[in-house]
Amino acid sequence: MYLRENENQWLEIKGGNSFFSLASLPVEEFPSFPEIGHFDLVSISGELLNKAITKTYFSMAKEELDTHLAGLCCEKIDKKLRFVSTDRFRLTYMEIPFEDIEILQFEKNIMIPKKAVLEILRLNPRETLEIGFDNSAGVIKIPPSPAVSADRQAGENGDLLYIRLMENRFPQYQHIIPEKNEYEAKIPKAPLKDILRRMNILVDEKNKVADFLFTKDKLTLFLDNPEMGKAQETLEIEVVPGRNLTKEMKFIFNISYLLDILNVLDSEIFIFGLNTAEKTPCVITGENDLGFKAFIVPIMEKKEDE
Repeated sequence: MYLRENENQWLEIKGGNSFFSLASLPVEEFPSFPEIGHFDLVSISGELLNKAITKTYFSMAKEELDTHLAGLCCEKIDKKLRFVSTDRFRLTYMEIPFEDIEILQFEKNIMIPKKAVLEILRLNPRETLEIGFDNSAGVIKIPPSPAVSADRQAGENGDLLYIRLMENRFPQYQHIIPEKNEYEAKIPKAPLKDILRRMNILVDEKNKVADFLFTKDKLTLFLDNPEMGKAQETLEIEVVPGRNLTKEMKFIFNISYLLDILNVLDSEIFIFGLNTAEKTPCVITGENDLGFKAFIVPIMEKKEDE
């Protein structure tokens, strides 16, 4: 294979019976790597960072729908880092312990753009990373790998990932978090996931939701799609002491949104906190998911006269 830059600064590639001529730009126009000497770097477990992002990034807004929320918020909470995302229909956060939080140079919170979040997820979670952030940018230092693949050469001091942060700030969300739930149920994750996956077969663009009817010891799900069919399944649940159900409670949830949350839970039994006040989200937590909370807003049922 032969590569040559012609007089018009196009790249010519020739190999065998193939020939390509590709438009290119002068190397002088490629942006220089920003100065990073002012960042104070601090070590963080790659496994913890990966876990925190994996449990929260899926609820980021899509860029074409809401550019201001198409990112992940990183927030200082005492001696913890909290990662938060929302698309206005659900919100998830994950807290991880971080003793050296005062070394990070941003004030309270920053917004990491979606593309950078996906790049961070590609890093080896088994490595210890070094991170540094101020209010406008950040850098992640990846240590040199002992075994470098033939098609990639790492620098002697490792690789650097430079991140330009989003200019907007994450909206205030604390006021939507309920102080306590009206009703709480312990629900087995695997059986509910199986039910939702089966019902998801009957979902289309117009009908993405199912009815969830909670009684004292059962959860019954109903789905009615006029164009695809109907489904009904029942699951045994256990009430949490002190949060007993005194009457039937009906909620409407987006099936895909709920599945996304269940897919990142480590707990086999999770707590579903239910709230009936308007615009108050329901809460999902688990004993084996310390630091993690998910909030999902039920869909309001339309009245017949609307």
